[in-house]
Amino acid sequence: MELFLRFIKILIRSQRVPISLGGIKRILVIDFAYLGDMVMTSPVYRALKEHFPDASVEALVFPFSKQVVMMNPYVDEVHVHPAGMYKFGLKIMSKLRKRKYDLGIQMNTSLRNNFILWKIHPRYRLGYDYRHRGCFHSIRIPLATRTARMQYRVDEELDLLEQAFGWKITNREMIFPVGEETKQSVREKLGQEGIAEDEIIVGIHSNSRQTQNLRCWDQQKFAELSDRIIQEYRAKIIFTGSPADKEYEDGIISRIHYSDRVVRGFQFTFEELGALFQRMNLFITINTGPMHIAIAQKTPTVVLIGGWPAHIFIPQNNPRVQYVMDKALESWDPMPVHYSYVPRMQEISVDDVWQKVQRLMPPNVLSA
Repeated sequence: MELFLRFIKILIRSQRVPISLGGIKRILVIDFAYLGDMVMTSPVYRALKEHFPDASVEALVFPFSKQVVMMNPYVDEVHVHPAGMYKFGLKIMSKLRKRKYDLGIQMNTSLRNNFILWKIHPRYRLGYDYRHRGCFHSIRIPLATRTARMQYRVDEELDLLEQAFGWKITNREMIFPVGEETKQSVREKLGQEGIAEDEIIVGIHSNSRQTQNLRCWDQQKFAELSDRIIQEYRAKIIFTGSPADKEYEDGIISRIHYSDRVVRGFQFTFEELGALFQRMNLFITINTGPMHIAIAQKTPTVVLIGGWPAHIFIPQNNPRVQYVMDKALESWDPMPVHYSYVPRMQEISVDDVWQKVQRLMPPNVLSA
């Protein structure tokens, strides 16, 4: 396989970088990822729009990511590709090829996605080149490991643009806008749940459908932490999981002594979730999609990190974010294609997380 990919690179030579591009009128970003990744790549669209203000900036995403990308004001149009690692959406690829894009950008190191972008055939095709998997690109940026293995994903994707075009991108904040109507809708829903405007709210996201075994924390510990928060701050606890998380959440709620202070989560759209985070005093979560929405809303957030090291998910020197990481990840090796490790998430104690909670709760709450 490697010899074949090298041969492709001989046929498709890469442009020297940084390269200055003119006459860019239509841009396509291939961004096949889950919710959290989509939030972390949101600044890419802003940077493209700022440097190519007359261009149409479009995205090709999986169906479950469409809503999040459509919320980005710097994205002009969103196209959907069938979800699945081995699927090729021939119909959408043919449709997009007819649009004759000037620039195409791939947001990961998948050889499949590299081929899809080549089939759509923008005039310039940009992406990282990991183990020759960027062979179909015409602008290749070398990368030692797979994407989201070495550095914070926001920086990794913006660095791709900086290296390719010689830009200096200073605004790296994630984009997740929330409208006033949505804020009002969430206020009304909270009122219906008996939560007053001045009441302290702490959110908890306890479980994830992907790689649950790598990121789960003990239900009893979540319950003990909830009891401490309720006792100390007279807070209301809201669980923000999806219907798929209900069984796990029920196991936590049944162990909480102050059940009258617990609000069993009601269903939110992604935008409503953003509005809810704006209202929260604190959010406690495993590393999953809602964590990135909370960080984008500047919500004080405590993260229990499992699965991948903290530096991949957490922005550096952010005073609103505290984390406790699985100690097994301290010896993280990003080089293997298929990495594995034995999780030690259950070694994280309630006291470990409680210390982080106390760092983030504001003084007026502590004295209440």
